[in-house]
Amino acid sequence: MQLFISTGGGGWEGFQYRVNGHPVDGRSTSLERSAGGWKWTHVARVGYRVQGNEMELSVPRAAIGLGGGNRAVRFDFKWMDNVGAEKDRLNLYRNGDTAPNGRFRYHYEGARL
Repeated sequence: MQLFISTGGGGWEGFQYRVNGHPVDGRSTSLERSAGGWKWTHVARVGYRVQGNEMELSVPRAAIGLGGGNRAVRFDFKWMDNVGAEKDRLNLYRNGDTAPNGRFRYHYEGARL
C-alpha cells in the first residue's frame, strides 16, 4: 500500500511525494519525491505502525515542504495498492485498489500550529 501526497506542482500525476514505495522494516518506510514522472528519489525514512486493519504514518511537515511558519496545512492525497499505475495510469481504474477511486484525490486542510 502506497500513499501519494500533493503539496502543489508537478511530479507524477500531480503528486510530488510517495510513502511506502520501499518499506524498510516493520516500523519504518521510505518517503520519496518525484524527480519527474515515475522516478522517485529518497527524501527521508518515516515511521509507521499497523494494528489490525489500521495504519498510522508519521510524515514530518518539513519533509514534504510544509514545515516552518505559522501557516495552515493543505495537501491532497491518494492511497494505492497493487495498481501498477507506473506502467499505465489507466490501471488506476482497472487494477488493485485506490482510495478515492480512479484519478480522484482527497483534500486535507488543517489549522496553523
